[in-house]
Amino acid sequence: MITRIPTEIAPARRADLAKQMVIIWGGINDDANGLGAGWAEISARLQQCRADCLTAGYSAAMVCTEIDALGSGSRWHTDYLLLNADLRAHIPTIDLIDLGARPELQDATNTTYYSGDKVHLIAAGYAVVRDTAAPKIAARLVL
Repeated sequence: MITRIPTEIAPARRADLAKQMVIIWGGINDDANGLGAGWAEISARLQQCRADCLTAGYSAAMVCTEIDALGSGSRWHTDYLLLNADLRAHIPTIDLIDLGARPELQDATNTTYYSGDKVHLIAAGYAVVRDTAAPKIAARLVL
């Protein structure tokens, strides 16, 4: 993600628009796919991505906390709790979309919100994401 900022994300910013934002939601693939990144490294990457987007001229760079993909028996369950605590400590509240605080998204076995793979959300899960992100985005647009 971070390596794509200079080549893909920064050039997408339009200088003719006064307000533009980036929403950053990532992390589980680094951990779950065995890439060796634990929660601390993932948090550092997300924070660096946010900083780079702000440096590139975006008026806001919002970061999402993680959800309990894979379920409570996975290593990710412990890592996502630590990751979310670190993001909450380092990302300004106005720029934090706290998906990890939504009870509906904290049980990957709940097929009301998750697909059977326990990783990907279905429409109802994405509706929770939308309902969590929308007020944060609206608040940023009026600043």
